[in-house]
Amino acid sequence: MNITFYPYHPFSVQNKKITVCSTSSPEVYTKLIIGMSGAQETVKFSNDQYELMDYSKAVIWGGDVAAINLNHLFQNRLIKKFAADLTDQQRQKLTQLDSEIRSTILDAAFMYELTLDVNQEWDLQRMIKFPDLKLKCNT
Repeated sequence: MNITFYPYHPFSVQNKKITVCSTSSPEVYTKLIIGMSGAQETVKFSNDQYELMDYSKAVIWGGDVAAINLNHLFQNRLIKKFAADLTDQQRQKLTQLDSEIRSTILDAAFMYELTLDVNQEWDLQRMIKFPDLKLKCNT
């Protein structure tokens, strides 16, 4: 993939690899950040044949390396991948556990003199999010 930061020459970066851009010029750095975040059209992305690519498909903007939150950037993708890779046995176990949780909550709700209901809709991704699955980042 190629990145063009006007008025400079395009430079190439490897797809699906983290690329860190740095400069000692505060002015260039500010313009680069504004362009990379999509706020201005000073940065353009193209494939290897120099065909323009949509910003949202070309880059995952992480921002300042010192303040990057990998969980914020990748948690939804991680959960989708995790859910897709579960075996049938693991899915059955999660379905059973989900049923037990809902049943226990509903049993406990009968203590109140209110009409309470528990949503019975099965959502695997919500079940995976429940224990707060995240990337472990060593800092």
